[in-house]
Amino acid sequence: MKKSDKDTVEIKSLRILLKEYEKILSRLNKMRDKELKRLTIKDEDMEALTEQDIQDEYGWCLITEEEYYAKLKALKDYRDGKKSIVEVKTPVSLCIKLLKDDIRDIKVEIRELEFELLSDDEKEKLRAANEEIRERVRKRRASILSAV
Repeated sequence: MKKSDKDTVEIKSLRILLKEYEKILSRLNKMRDKELKRLTIKDEDMEALTEQDIQDEYGWCLITEEEYYAKLKALKDYRDGKKSIVEVKTPVSLCIKLLKDDIRDIKVEIRELEFELLSDDEKEKLRAANEEIRERVRKRRASILSAV
């Protein structure tokens, strides 16, 4: 098997893996949305919510310790007139973060393998085009910074 054939097989394998990871990520995002709905406290509920209610939820193991402290903070913020979102690290949110990192790494690897399969002329054209884009971005940033 030639190197290019091996790279082509590896690219196809990575694309299959990427597709499956994206399906899993979609399911995890749906699970996270359900968690956020469960943790979100509406304004009308905040008015009637007490620290005792939150302690009862925690005491009955309806929420985790981290959720308990997040809800207490949200209640305090609400009473102080601040908007607060109960944001808690959960196993699902950690899975999403890890999976996104893996997806990013797989995409980078696919691009690198595809680049290696290009001819020397194609590689040089691509490098030149990328350098041209970088130069335009540098000029745009410089003009924006000089305007500020």
